[in-house]
Amino acid sequence: MKIPKTSVSIGALLVTMSSQAASAQLLDVQIDVPTDDRWQYPFNAAPGLRASAPTFAAILVPGFDDRDAEFTIAFDTTNDVIPGLAPSAYRTLRLTLTATIENEEQFRYDPSYDPFTTYLDIDTDPEATVDADTGRPIELFATGFFGGGLNSLNWVETSAFGGPPTVPPAQGSRFVRAVGLNPDGTVGADFSNQIKDRFDVTPLAIGTTDDVAIGDLVPGLTEFTFDIDLCSSGHAAYFAQALSEGRIILTLSSLHPAAGGASGGIGDPTYPIFLTKDNPLAFLLDASPRLDMQVQVGSSANYDGMGGVDFFDVLAFLSDFDARAPRADLNGDCVFDFFDVLAYLGEFDAG
Repeated sequence: MKIPKTSVSIGALLVTMSSQAASAQLLDVQIDVPTDDRWQYPFNAAPGLRASAPTFAAILVPGFDDRDAEFTIAFDTTNDVIPGLAPSAYRTLRLTLTATIENEEQFRYDPSYDPFTTYLDIDTDPEATVDADTGRPIELFATGFFGGGLNSLNWVETSAFGGPPTVPPAQGSRFVRAVGLNPDGTVGADFSNQIKDRFDVTPLAIGTTDDVAIGDLVPGLTEFTFDIDLCSSGHAAYFAQALSEGRIILTLSSLHPAAGGASGGIGDPTYPIFLTKDNPLAFLLDASPRLDMQVQVGSSANYDGMGGVDFFDVLAFLSDFDARAPRADLNGDCVFDFFDVLAYLGEFDAG
């Protein structure tokens, strides 16, 4: 999480408050295996059971979503983070998804966002632009539910894929889609056909790896990490609501081109294929999709975690504030300023 700096003088800050009791937790959580994961493809004959999940596109092909094949992953957080509190009680300080590639050197590594204009036909479309680098990024999105009576609490990996298409055989039929977020963290735009509809998107994260040079072919068993940008509009609020519900559901997607078919494309695949939790290699190598996060639950008043609320908590907060540590960005605007100090003092006073 990258946070811009602003200057605030804290040397003259004096706090004189009595010690009070407070309930707060700072939790480091790792969930090694998803509760559910599913290859979201119209012709997937084994929902919830497939060992692999390709992500690819059918760009500008009538009858198919641009984002034709996606990978939806759900993590139950109730055993690690107490659910059921108001969303305002949860602050996600760090959140990373890790997923492992199955196929061997069949697509090239690109860790940068590509505008929608780079996917248009450069020979026929006046809006088309040339992609400045080799390859296409793998993107991580929030997950939205559109029909079928499905929502974030009742969706499972064997749920129905979709209903009647808007354009046969499959365009606009899926119930589960990669989406954008509104500023309050609720589901915003549907990203399924962003190239047809001609707009750019803001992913939660773009996949990166330290093991492959940019532009090189990606070896099998390469781990991609998706460090979620919690400063972008709506992202923190989305995860606060998810933790309150006890379930985080994410969707991996990419716009690598492919031709259709029940196996997910014809010829040599030039797109990513991920190990699912059902893949024997994932079991043997601990290579299932994994979620790592740091979450604060409850008031920040007991900042040093020692149990009481006293001047040492104030000093601990001011030390983090001075170091621009993400935990000290108490109002969640990703800027360090006096409003964060006021927010802390308000929580301290309330206990």
